[in-house]
Amino acid sequence: MRAIVIFALVGVLFAGAAHAASDTIVYDDASENGYNGACSFGGVPSDFDFASTTTVHSGTNAIRFTPDAFNAVSWCTPATYSASTDFSGIRLWVNLNSSTAGQNIDLVLGLAGNVQASASLEALHGGPIAAGQWVQVQTQFSAAPMAFTGTFDQISLQAETNPTQPSVYFDDVTLLGANPPPDRIFSNDFEMTASAAGTIQIEHAATACTGSLTTERYTWADSLGRTRVATFSHNELGVNTNRKGMLCEYTYHTDAATVRDVLALDASGAGGFGYIVSHLANTASAAQIGQDDSPLGLAFSGATANLLNGRHHALLRFTLNYPRYYCTEDVNGNCTSATTTVQMPVTIDWLIATGRDHPLWAVSLDLSAAAANQIVADSRAPYGDMAFDGTAGGGFGDNINGVAWGDHYAFSTTSAPLSFNSSWDWSQPNTIPYVYLWTTPTDAEMGIVQSEDIAKQDAGGYFGQNSWGQTSAGGNACSTAFGDGNYRMPCDFNWPYQSVNYALDPANPNNGTNDKRLAWGTEFGFLGQGSYIGNDGASTITVPHQCESYSTYVTFGLHSAGVTAAQVTQVKNAMASTLSASVGTVTSSGFVGIGCRQDTRAYQPAGYNRIYGTWEVDAAGGNATVTLAAGGAAGLKNPMFIVHNHANALPASVTLDGVPLTADTDYFATVDPANGDHADNRLWLTIDRVWSGSHTLAVQ
Repeated sequence: MRAIVIFALVGVLFAGAAHAASDTIVYDDASENGYNGACSFGGVPSDFDFASTTTVHSGTNAIRFTPDAFNAVSWCTPATYSASTDFSGIRLWVNLNSSTAGQNIDLVLGLAGNVQASASLEALHGGPIAAGQWVQVQTQFSAAPMAFTGTFDQISLQAETNPTQPSVYFDDVTLLGANPPPDRIFSNDFEMTASAAGTIQIEHAATACTGSLTTERYTWADSLGRTRVATFSHNELGVNTNRKGMLCEYTYHTDAATVRDVLALDASGAGGFGYIVSHLANTASAAQIGQDDSPLGLAFSGATANLLNGRHHALLRFTLNYPRYYCTEDVNGNCTSATTTVQMPVTIDWLIATGRDHPLWAVSLDLSAAAANQIVADSRAPYGDMAFDGTAGGGFGDNINGVAWGDHYAFSTTSAPLSFNSSWDWSQPNTIPYVYLWTTPTDAEMGIVQSEDIAKQDAGGYFGQNSWGQTSAGGNACSTAFGDGNYRMPCDFNWPYQSVNYALDPANPNNGTNDKRLAWGTEFGFLGQGSYIGNDGASTITVPHQCESYSTYVTFGLHSAGVTAAQVTQVKNAMASTLSASVGTVTSSGFVGIGCRQDTRAYQPAGYNRIYGTWEVDAAGGNATVTLAAGGAAGLKNPMFIVHNHANALPASVTLDGVPLTADTDYFATVDPANGDHADNRLWLTIDRVWSGSHTLAVQ
C-alpha cells in the first residue's frame, strides 16, 4: 500500500479564494506569481534545484528533482483555491533521464497539510512517459484520474516510493484557468461549443522533439477548450540536420483527462510531417542523372519565419529550394544531354487558431526557373511519418487497421487489419479530396483534407479510375497484368494518395504493416507542365506551370470519433455556404496561393478564401456586418473570419444576431497589422459556435 504522507507546510497561507479566470504560471524559469517553491519537503537539499540549466524545456532554467523517500517538489499557493471555480487543471512538462524514472511520482493537491487528491504522472499522461525527451502532462481536476472539486493550498510532485530514483526534470508548470458556465445565448443548435480559452502560447527556438531539435512550439485550446500542442523544427542552415521544416511532435486530448503524444516516426527514415516530396515522371532519366528523383524535403535548408504571432491566430512559414532535374531524352527515355538542375522555391504555411482542432497546411511550389514542359512532376506534400497511435519513443507501434481516401469517388477498406487482400468499397461519388489511416488496437487516426472541392482544385493521381464505382466483390483491383501481383486492393502505384502502399508486400498480400506514412497526391504534370490530364483521367487541366498552390487540414484524433470525416463534412458545408454583407463588402477575389502565387481568382463561394479556410470581408470605415448562411445540416464549427481594413486594434464590439459577444469566450480575435506580407490592417476572428443556418455578425 502506498504510504500517506502528511505535508510539511512552509510559509504563510492566506484563506479565501482568489478567483482566477485565466491560466497562471506556477514555474517557468523560476517560481512565479507568489507560488512558494520553498514548501518542497523531505529528502536532502541537494534533491531540489529550481535553477538547473542541465536539461531545459524552454527559457534558461528547469527544476531538477531526485525522488527519494516520499520527498516532493512542492509549492504553497498564495491563496486557498477551488479546483472547481478557480482553476480547472494543471499542465507541466517532464523529462525523464531513465526509463524507470517518473513512473513513481504523483501530482498531489493538499490542504492544511492533508492530501486532498493525487494521481501518478503516468496515469495523468494516459500511459508510460517516454524517457530522454520533454513530454507534456496535463489533467483536468474534475475528471479521472484526479476527480477532485474541493479546495487546495499546496501543489506537489511527490516521490511515491521510498527507494531513491534517478533525477527527473520539470518545467513550465501552469494552472489552467477555470471553465466558466456556458453562455448559451442561442438555442436550436446554435450554442457555444467551448469554454473560455487562453491565448496561443508560442515558444520560440525551444529545444524539443527527439534529437533535441530547435523548434517553434504552439499551445492552444481546441474546439472543446482542451489543450493541443504542435511543435515544428526550424529549417535554417546549421540546425536540425535532415530534420528540417517539419511537424516533429503533436499532442492532443483523447478525453478530458487523457493526452496522446504523437512523435515523428523516425525509425521509418521519413519521420516528421508536412515537408515537401515531389516525384519525376521520367524516372528513366532520373536513374541516369544520378540524383534522387524524390528527395525528402526535410533535408534542405531554408528559412523559418513567424508570419503572425497573434493572440488567437498564428502563422508559421517555411521557405526552401527543392531540386528538380531533367535532361533531353530519346524515344527510349535515355538521356541525350547533360543533366539540368532546377531549384524549385517552396513556401509552406502552418495556421494554428484557438477554437480550431486541426492545423491548416498551405503550400506553393514555384517551377518558373524551368522552361514550360521540360519537367513532368507530381506533388506528394504534405508528406511524412508520424507515430499517430502515440507509440512511446515514436516507434512503429500498432498495425494499420484501414485506409480511406476520396478523389472523385470515396474509397475505404471494409475488412481489417489492412493488407493488400483487404476488401474495399470505392463505389460512392465524392467531392472533397482527403486521405486517412487508422490503427488497431489503439483508437487513433491521422488524415489530410483539402480546403476546397476537387472541381476547384484537382487532387489525387496515378490513374486508378478503372475501379471507381466498384467494390472488391467485383474482383481484384490489381492483377499480374499490371506487373505488381494479384490481390484485391488497387496496385500500390494506383493509390491516388501515397500512404502505406509501398510498405505492404505484393509478394505476401495477406501481410499487414505498422508503418504510418501518409502523403498527398497529384497527377504527374501537375508541376512543370502547361496542362495535364486530371485525376478523372479525361479532363485536361490547364495551369500556369510556374507555380502551383493548394491547402489542406492535417487531422489527428480518435478513429471512433471520425475526425477526418468530420473535417471533410466541414469543407463540404463551406462549399455550400453563402456570405453577404450589409456593412462593408464581401471580398470577391484574392491571391490564388501563398508565396509565388500573386495571380488572383474569384473566391468560390463568395468570400471564402481557400488558402486559410477563412470567410473574408472588406470593412467600411473599419466596420463590417455580414450574414453567413451555413451549408449542410451540421453547419460550420467555429467559422473563421478575416475583416480587411479594420482598425489596428481589437474590436470595440462584436455582436451576433444583435446580441453582444464576449471576447476570449464567445469569439477569439487577433490583430494583424499591415506589413510586408499584406498592405491592410486585418482582424482575424474565430466565432466559438456551431454555426447552423443563417446568422448575422457585426464587427466594429
